[in-house]
Amino acid sequence: QAPPMLRTVRHLLFPDLSSYGAEPGMGLLDPDPAEHARELLAAAKPHHRRAVELALCDLYGRRAEAIVRLPRGVERALAHRLLHDPRDLPLLLNFIQCGLWLAFSLTLQLTLLPRDGGLSARAVGLFVVHVVVTWAILGQRFILGMHFAAHRTLISPRVPGAALLNALPQLVLANFWGMPAGMYYLHHVVMHHASNNLFSWDLSGTNSYRRDSPLALLHYIANFALHTFLYLPYYAVV
Repeated sequence: QAPPMLRTVRHLLFPDLSSYGAEPGMGLLDPDPAEHARELLAAAKPHHRRAVELALCDLYGRRAEAIVRLPRGVERALAHRLLHDPRDLPLLLNFIQCGLWLAFSLTLQLTLLPRDGGLSARAVGLFVVHVVVTWAILGQRFILGMHFAAHRTLISPRVPGAALLNALPQLVLANFWGMPAGMYYLHHVVMHHASNNLFSWDLSGTNSYRRDSPLALLHYIANFALHTFLYLPYYAVV
């Protein structure tokens, strides 16, 4: 059996979502998800069963987005007084931990890096730690969380400043994962979903590419990475 530290690292990089059931103490999900899961699986067609199992795992599996947890009373207060839907608490905690990490890492960089910009062991060490935590541990969590937040209202409209709070992940945090402020919503919701992946209305559509071709995949990645800054302004204006 692996040492506890290695199991923790594995959980951070490859979260275990295999267990069904509401997380103890959360009190925010279906009170008896196991019964609901059995009903859905029993009604599923054989060729749909695997898809249903994955959907149930996503709905009722042990949540792994939030590495940093708050006291239970604080979480309940946030869920019921701040959020539009209390079930989105893991999403809020995910954004909080991303913001806390960025604030901590940037503070270290601004205070510990040499003023002359020279390369040093300290600079390399901070760079490696920042990249590993930001991308290997938090990258998938933040980008998937931002995807959900682009489709759902996270902060309740009754909360003062809700519009600004809901925009913070896309306007502020997204920049640190390589997505300029506001570009994700414009691309994903306004263009991609409205045009339903159909090129040339969806300028990043995939339906014109061969799905079994590695060269087509490389072409799509290069096209998406290099031309998005031209596509989106063109789409927004035209």
